[in-house]
Amino acid sequence: MNSDKVLVVYFSRSGNTRIIANEISRKLNCDIEELRIPSSYSGLLGYQRALFDAIFKRKTSIKPLTKKPSDYELVIVGGPLFASSLTGPVRSFLD
Repeated sequence: MNSDKVLVVYFSRSGNTRIIANEISRKLNCDIEELRIPSSYSGLLGYQRALFDAIFKRKTSIKPLTKKPSDYELVIVGGPLFASSLTGPVRSFLD
C-alpha cells in the first residue's frame, strides 16, 4: 500500500498516544492528524471529565480536521481507553 494513502488519527490526553502515533507515522512515512478538543482534559478535573465521558459513552466536540479521512485507503485510529471505553474525542471521530 502506498504511504500516501495512509493516515494516522489520534487523541492523546497525556502524550503517550502522541508518541506512538508519531512513531507509526514515521515508520510508515504517512500523514498524521491529532484530534483536538475545544476544552482541555488536562489535570485532575480534566481526567475526571475524560473518565465521565468514557463511562457514559458521551461524544465530545472536536475541532475541524486539516486532512480528509475519506481521501485515504487506510485510517489508523489511536487513543487512550478510560474504564475500558473510548474517549469522547475518538468516539466522536468514529461516529
